[in-house]
Amino acid sequence: MPKLKSKKKHCQHYSSPYDTNNIPHYISNHAYANYINQGMYCKQHAEKLAQKEERAKRRKDMQEAWEKRKEEMEESSRKLEASMRKLNESMRKLEESMKKLEESIKKLKQVLEKFLEQLKRHKRIRPELTPQKLRKYRKQYILQWDTFIQQLNNNNTMTDLRDIPWPTLGSPITRDNVRIFLIHHTPKQIRQEILRYHPDKFIPRIKSIFKGSKKDLDWIQKKDNEVSCWLNELWTERNGSRPTFGGC
Repeated sequence: MPKLKSKKKHCQHYSSPYDTNNIPHYISNHAYANYINQGMYCKQHAEKLAQKEERAKRRKDMQEAWEKRKEEMEESSRKLEASMRKLNESMRKLEESMKKLEESIKKLKQVLEKFLEQLKRHKRIRPELTPQKLRKYRKQYILQWDTFIQQLNNNNTMTDLRDIPWPTLGSPITRDNVRIFLIHHTPKQIRQEILRYHPDKFIPRIKSIFKGSKKDLDWIQKKDNEVSCWLNELWTERNGSRPTFGGC
C-alpha cells in the first residue's frame, strides 16, 4: 500500500471520502487512490497515531517544564551565591569588629591593671600617713621654698641636694609620693606647683645658686623633668585637659 509522507499531517486534515467538499475538483485516479488509501490508514491507526501525538505532546510539555525548572534553579543558584557573598562580607566585618573589640578589651585590661597596681602602692603608703605627718611635710616644704627664695634674692650658694625643695611626701621622690603630697591641693595650688617646677624656670634658678657637682646638677635636671611631667599628669586627670602652661 502506498504511503504518503507525514501521515500525521495528512490524517489531521483527512475527512470522509464521501465528503465531496474536501476532494479537489480535478484529481487523477492515482491521486484519488492515494487519498483513499491514506484515509484507510488513518482510520486503522487512529489510536496509535493519537497515542503517538499524546506522547509527543507529553515530551514537549516535559521539556518545557524542565527548561522552566532549569531556569528557576539557575536563578535560585544566582540568588544563593549573592546571599553567600553578602554573608561572607558580613562575617568578615564581624570578625574585624570582634578583633577591634578584643584589642579594646586588652587595652582596658592593661589600664585597669595599671590602675590597680597604682592603687595598691597608694594603699601601702596611705596607712603610714597621718594628718599630722602630712602637715609636717608641707610645713617643711614651705620652709624650704622660703629659704630657697631668700638664697636666690641674696645670691647665696647652695651645695647640698637636701636643701632643694620638692613637692613630695619625704624620700624618695617618686610619682606616688608626689601625688600623695598634693592629694588635697586645689587646681590653683597645682597650677602654682606646675609653674614652679617648669624646667625653663626652675633649672635656671638652680644653676644660678647651686655649686655642687655636675653629677648632682644632672640629677636635679632629670628629677625636675620627672616632677614636671607628674604635675602635668595630675592636672590632666583632675581637669580633663593638658595644661597649656606645663613644661613636660
